[in-house]
Amino acid sequence: DDKLEKLAVSDGLRAVRFAEVVVVLLDATIPFEKQDLTIIDLVESEGRAVVIGCDSMLSIDGELVGKPHTPEVAAARWRAMRGRTGRLLTGHCAILLDDGAVAGESGGTRATTLRFGAPSDAEIDAYVATGEPLPVAGGFTLDGLGGWFVDGIEGDPSSVIGISLPLTRQLLGDLGVSPVALW
Repeated sequence: DDKLEKLAVSDGLRAVRFAEVVVVLLDATIPFEKQDLTIIDLVESEGRAVVIGCDSMLSIDGELVGKPHTPEVAAARWRAMRGRTGRLLTGHCAILLDDGAVAGESGGTRATTLRFGAPSDAEIDAYVATGEPLPVAGGFTLDGLGGWFVDGIEGDPSSVIGISLPLTRQLLGDLGVSPVALW
């Protein structure tokens, strides 16, 4: 595993040296590892980078709810929202760094409507016991176990999963960066 990790970091560093623009995606809830810091340091010293931050909240009956954090809150939230409709509001901000200085920034939001299923109390308790709904906005995931209890969506599914690709493409365009430059 250690040899594979070193190879992955080596490949990442080589890619950074030849890239026109670099995007590093990190989960703010997971501590940086040594290789993350090594790559970020090289990105900064090499020149251009895009920093994208995003977060979401669920609006249900006009009340904004974030991450439940505890099993009790997650279970109560699911019992209150089952069979109902909510809107997931996702905000993004993109910042272009050039030679260590901010060269541009752009931000925006997306709203996606979700129709929640009507899981039984036993199903809600089983879902909450997995721990999956605790660290996520609204207490559900679309691409994980919570997807079993979402009957439908209207809008951008990628914004529900984590990062809105259409919005990110728009923000990158505002900064003069094409998404194909990141491939």
